[in-house]
Amino acid sequence: MVLFEINKLDSNVYSVPIHNPMFNDFLSLFHIDFKKNDHSININCSSISYLNEFLFEFQDNLITYDYAYAFSQNIVKQILYLEKQKKTITALSLDDFIIIDKSFLLFVNFKKIVDIQNNNITILSPYNKNNNTFFITKMMKENSNLPLTIHYKNIYLSLAYLILYCLYGKYYFDYSDNNKLISNLLGTKLYYFIQNCLTESEENRHICFF
Repeated sequence: MVLFEINKLDSNVYSVPIHNPMFNDFLSLFHIDFKKNDHSININCSSISYLNEFLFEFQDNLITYDYAYAFSQNIVKQILYLEKQKKTITALSLDDFIIIDKSFLLFVNFKKIVDIQNNNITILSPYNKNNNTFFITKMMKENSNLPLTIHYKNIYLSLAYLILYCLYGKYYFDYSDNNKLISNLLGTKLYYFIQNCLTESEENRHICFF
């Protein structure tokens, strides 16, 4: 699902119809040059694409370790920014991101951003449980009632699922299955990062790099 059209205005200028000030802040986090207009934002860059389109550039649509590590850092930076504002994201999907200059992965689906209250978030709107590139947690999958209240660190699990999917094309709810997947990364910074995201205890779940 395409959230909006990306328009190329010049060889190094793209226009996106986003009016949320958080997007301006995300661009600034990565020192990306942009200009606000009445109905869009012009971004000075050599390329912009959606994440799901970007995956087509790789063999079997699977990104390399270096991209996975860089994208993890990009997303963490945005999540931590939101947490400082007492906000976070309900869950991640391939459709939620654009990639600028094949380097910066930016979240653009601002309808998924919610307030954090007492370490929890509340999901009010229905969501698609059958989309295999919408990385919901087991609790969200099994839930049948709204509103749903879950811990704000639910997003850390979703982030781990997204990165593992981009690396291996697989998406599991089960911790043991995910631990088998990340065993391929043993000894790397990304291994310990994803392991911390997948921790069952919400209190001990962290997004940090060692």
